[in-house]
Amino acid sequence: MIYSKTTEYAIRALTYMAMKPEGISVSTREISRETSVPYAYIAKTFQVLAGAGILESRRGPDGGFTFARKPSKIRLIDIMKALDDAKQSPLSKCVMGLELCGEVNPCPLHSIWSTTTKKITEQLKKNTLLDMVGHIGRFPSGPRSRQVLSRRMRKVFK
Repeated sequence: MIYSKTTEYAIRALTYMAMKPEGISVSTREISRETSVPYAYIAKTFQVLAGAGILESRRGPDGGFTFARKPSKIRLIDIMKALDDAKQSPLSKCVMGLELCGEVNPCPLHSIWSTTTKKITEQLKKNTLLDMVGHIGRFPSGPRSRQVLSRRMRKVFK
């Protein structure tokens, strides 16, 4: 996977929100129920996304989350940057797992992986939440497994 499970869950949840009429607050309980993403996970992740300026939160009976800007302006890379530790991303590591791989000391797959990561990053910068709306039913929603969090998200879940 190119990004963390946290980012996958966030994209799934935000895509669900993007299907709603603009300006409608959506509760984390509804999102959890409709996307099969654990409630506590969404609640904490959405607080981080609100801090990053992607979402706004409202308290009270009509509370919940709304987008801080239009889904057509929220790029997938924005979500990934808000939640993932860039140094831990597969996009910043050697595809073969070598620590010393780089331009000076490339592994056998370095040039291919370098080109591929650039293309993936370009797509993450190009594609928005609105682009994901047509894919909402394609997210896996089977049994949940133990998740490994980025350092940034570990601090949130403490």
